[in-house]
Amino acid sequence: MATASTGEKPKDRTVGNTPSCPHCSSPYIKRARRTTIYDRFISLFYVYPFSCQLCGNGFRLFQPGVRYVRFEEDQREYQRMRVDLPIRLLQGTLNSNGAAIDLSMRGCTVRNAASLPLAAVVKISLKLPNEPDPVTVEAVVRNSSDNRIGLEFLRFEGEDRQRLRQFIQGLLDRQYH
Repeated sequence: MATASTGEKPKDRTVGNTPSCPHCSSPYIKRARRTTIYDRFISLFYVYPFSCQLCGNGFRLFQPGVRYVRFEEDQREYQRMRVDLPIRLLQGTLNSNGAAIDLSMRGCTVRNAASLPLAAVVKISLKLPNEPDPVTVEAVVRNSSDNRIGLEFLRFEGEDRQRLRQFIQGLLDRQYH
């Protein structure tokens, strides 16, 4: 599958209908890594693990005749979408503005001048276009370098997970259609 950074559309490598998530019916699925011996074994019989980019559901699909070539360029479970969205970072006395430069349902990369230690828990407010209120989420710092901070989302407030999901679905719709 193509990555978000290449701008290429993924090639449909399935037989018959394009598969969708059995949990939420989303067509935005991504082949997941084969992490267990069982997953590697059943892939000999064309059964592969997948995950939904919107709800996170993991499942397996039978794809007769399809072989996937393993490559290690990006090990993220969720595809990152390029964005430029204003954010506010809050941690203790820190109250800093910045911008989310990529985004998925699991996390984001933030461009910000603040320096945060690894494993620090922060609250971010993410301003989505055409939304009156920001999406508020608690996140943990997974990496930090220069003026970029990689965050993994932990907990959303209220309906914010659903609002983010709708926004990302719109981005995926524009990318794949």
